[in-house]
Amino acid sequence: MEQVQRFCDFQVVTRKGSAAKPHGERIENDEITTFEYNGKRFEVDICKTHRETLEDALDPFIAIAKKTEKVTAPPARNGRGRLVHKRGKATFTTKDVRKWLEEQGRPVAPSGRIAKDLVSEYEAAHAR
Repeated sequence: MEQVQRFCDFQVVTRKGSAAKPHGERIENDEITTFEYNGKRFEVDICKTHRETLEDALDPFIAIAKKTEKVTAPPARNGRGRLVHKRGKATFTTKDVRKWLEEQGRPVAPSGRIAKDLVSEYEAAHAR
């Protein structure tokens, strides 16, 4: 099984007036940084240095904030870093859905979101 390697996506400017480029440093343990803001969950690939910068920026606000209910667990991912959908006892990835749609002769983009109705069709076809 192929291991996903993650690199820092934080945009840095190396020279004044030059375009920003991804930092590109290898992320330890391929760990995704997640946080929530305004009811939305965000994921970002940033290295230890930029993660500490983010934490330092948030610390003053966290210090005065009130704690609320426990944050839900991040979405499940497989060994390749792909989001795993769980419906009852069934688990599948968007890769599984794409493969099935292609086998059915249905047009499907090689990447990006898959329409909910197509995912529902996959679930119905694979329901036990």
